[in-house]
Amino acid sequence: MKLRETEKTENKESEQIAKSKEDFIDKNLHDFLIINKVNKIMFAFLDYQEVIEAIIAITNEVIDVQAVSIIIKDSQKVRITLSVSDILDKRLIEKFKILSLSSFGEKERVKIELDEVEVILKENPLRAGKDNGDEFNSFYYVPIVIAEDTFGFLTIGSLEKEAFSPEDLRCLSILGTYSSVAIGNSILRDKIKELTIVDGLTGVYTYGYIREALRREVRRAERYNSSFSFLIMDIDNFKEINKSYGYLEGDRVLKMLGLEIKDKIIREIDIIARYGGEKFAIILPETNKTRAMVVAERIRSQIELKEIYIGKVNLKVTVSIGVSEFPTDAGSEAEMVNMANFALLKAKEQGKNKVCQA
Repeated sequence: MKLRETEKTENKESEQIAKSKEDFIDKNLHDFLIINKVNKIMFAFLDYQEVIEAIIAITNEVIDVQAVSIIIKDSQKVRITLSVSDILDKRLIEKFKILSLSSFGEKERVKIELDEVEVILKENPLRAGKDNGDEFNSFYYVPIVIAEDTFGFLTIGSLEKEAFSPEDLRCLSILGTYSSVAIGNSILRDKIKELTIVDGLTGVYTYGYIREALRREVRRAERYNSSFSFLIMDIDNFKEINKSYGYLEGDRVLKMLGLEIKDKIIREIDIIARYGGEKFAIILPETNKTRAMVVAERIRSQIELKEIYIGKVNLKVTVSIGVSEFPTDAGSEAEMVNMANFALLKAKEQGKNKVCQA
C-alpha cells in the first residue's frame, strides 16, 4: 500500500516537473518569438517612424490592448505615435494621450507643453475589446532607454479593470528592452543618413540630394500632370567677399544666407541645397512659374535688406536668381537645370541683383 502511494506521489511529481518544463519551454519560445519579431525590424533598415509603427503593431499582436503609444523625446521636440481601438472616441483618445505624456513627464521630470507635442494617430484600429466605461482602468508603461538615457515610453491602456496579466506585463518588459535597441539603431541610421545629405557648412541639403529630389519631382509631376519650379541662386561678387575679408567670413555669409532662406522665407515642403561654391538651388513643389517668380523676388529682396556685419562693416550682399518651370520650360531634370542656369546668366548680364525666368 505504501509502495503504491509512493509511486502515485512520484508520478504526480514527475507530471508536475514535465508540466513545469513544458511551461518553461512555452514561455521561452514565446519570448523568443517576440524578440525575433523585433530583431527583424532592426535588420529591415526601416526609418525611424516605420520602426515605431512596427513596434506598435507587435505590441498589439502579443498583448490584448485597447490603446498603445510610443513617446520619443529628442533635443527639439516630443513626438507621440498612437494606435487605438475603434471603440475609443476622440475624448478617450485624448485622455490616453495626456495620461501617457503626463506619466512620461512626471517619471522623467520633464516639462511637456501639450500643444507643442507632435501627435501621429495610426489609422488602422486595434482589436475592439470591451467597452467598460470612460476611464483607463488599466495603464502601464516601460521606458525606452538608448545609451543609458530614457528617450521615451512604450505605454499600453485598457478601459477594463485588471486587463493585463503578469504574462502581458512580462511581454511588455521584453518589448521595451528590445524596442529600445531597434529605435536606437533607427535614430543612428537617420543621423548617418543626414550626414550624407546635409551640407556640413550651411545646414541645407547637398548637391547630390537635390539632384535626386529633382528627379523624383519630375516623375511625380509627370504622374499627376502637375507643375513645379526650380531656382538657381548665385551670390553676386562672392569672390570679392572672400578676397577682401577672407574665406572664413565668406563661409559665414554662405551659412547665414542658406539658413535665412530655409528657416524664414521658403515653405517646409520646399527643398533648398547648396549647389556648389556660392550657388544654392531650390525646388518649389506644386508651384508654377508666376508664383515661383514671387518667391524668388522675395528671396532676392530680403537678402538685399539683410544686415550682415563683418566687424563694424555692414556688408551689402545681393543675389541673382534664375527660374525654370516643369513642364512649361523643360521636360526632364537636366533641361530644368539648364533652363534655370540660362535664366541665371540673363540675370547676371542684366546687372546682377535680379530675378529672371527661362
